[in-house]
Order: sequence, then structure tokens, then C-alpha cells
Amino acid sequence: MGEYGREQLEVASLLETYHVGLYRTEEERVELDHKGMAAIGVETDDGPHLRGPFIVQGIEALTEELIRKVYCRYHHLPMEILRTKRTILREMDPGKDIDGLFELYRGEGMTDYVEDLYSYEEELEYERSYVEKIYALYDFGMWNVFDQKEGRLIGRAGLEERSLEVDVTIGEDDSWLELGYMIDARLQGRGLGYEVCSAILSYAREFGRHAFYCRIHPENLPSVRLAEKLGFCVYCTNFSEGEDLWFLVD
Repeated sequence: MGEYGREQLEVASLLETYHVGLYRTEEERVELDHKGMAAIGVETDDGPHLRGPFIVQGIEALTEELIRKVYCRYHHLPMEILRTKRTILREMDPGKDIDGLFELYRGEGMTDYVEDLYSYEEELEYERSYVEKIYALYDFGMWNVFDQKEGRLIGRAGLEERSLEVDVTIGEDDSWLELGYMIDARLQGRGLGYEVCSAILSYAREFGRHAFYCRIHPENLPSVRLAEKLGFCVYCTNFSEGEDLWFLVD
């Protein structure tokens, strides 16, 4: 069997596993939607222009990561982003995670250098809006950090697309990502912050992203030490509301 034949079999298996369909016409897209199936459009040079959030130019573009993402987005399911030795990072699931989020923020010192949450109902609505607008649009965002053994929410960390006007040259196809992180104060000092954040930066680099920054209050010494360990350097002090601006450009 040729290489292309093996690729087709692998793709067919993945599509069946994740219950995702392919369409090449608008009629096929509508039919799949009526069946409640997530779908990916496959355009060809001599075929029609297709509608839909996920369009590829050939079967070879159908990776497991893409197929899994299409399934999760269609069914409004939170995606697991990555795993480290001790943690799991996944997207926010407002209905399931909101109580754990409030418990996390109630920890001693957790809001010393970050804004507190809104009221319960306001925060729930904010998180729902964030899930709908940020994850699907950017593929990055703030993710929840869970302990692998206990399944407990122990932090938040992630990357967000934010405009930043500074006199620093980065690649033409790159843009700035802001790194944010917080780990349960009771678990700090165990290297979890470095474990999680270094994995996040590696994840972003796989997507060709190499320009990162973070904003840290100089009195937040644990965050300062973590940024230094990750390779960040201070670009300017008192950049915003007393916070220093730190850069990491590969």
C-alpha cells in the first residue's frame, strides 16, 4: 500500500474516532449539521468555495489535533491543551470549574498582585463569554491547571494575544503573547510554576510563536524569580500601574 493510502486510512480512523465528517459541497455541510456532526470542509482547485469555520485544502492537512479541535469546538467542549509531569492544562469549563476557581482565589495572598474575581454570577457570565470568544478565535488563552493525581484545580496559566507597541523587532509573522500564571499558594515552592510555564512556552513555539512578555510587580518576588528562570529579562520598569515589563524573544 502506498504512503498516501496509509495516510487516508489514518485520517479515516481519526474521523471515525472523533465522529467528525468531511464535506466538499454546501449540501454535504448542511446534511452533516442536521445529523449533529462536527465537520471539516475539504476544498479542491476545481471545486466550489466552501463555508464553515474549518476548511482545509487537502486531506494531508487533517491532523489529529485539528480533528479533535473541530469536535470540541462544535460540541462546546473544553480542550485539553497539554500535560506536564504533574499537571493537566485545559480550557475553562465554566459550569464545572467555577466553584474551584473561587476556591483558588480565596487562598491566602492569591489576589495580592492580580485582580479578584467578579461576583459569582458575573464571573460565570464572563467565563462563558471568554470561552466563546477567545479560545475559538485565538487558540490561546488562560487555561486551568489541574493536579494530575487529584484532579483539583490548582492554578491558571496561559498566553493571550495582546497588542504591544515597543521598540523591539520580532519576526514578521509573529506577534506578542502575554504570559500569565498563578499557582495555589499552598503549593508554591515546588517548581510547579516553572513546570507549567516552560511547557506553555514550548507549546507556543510549536506554532511558530517566539515573542513573549509578562507584567510583574517588583514586590511579587516569586513571579520575579520564575520569570528569570524562564529566561525573561526586564525591558522597562513601572510600565503599567507599578508593574515592570519583562520580555522573552527567541
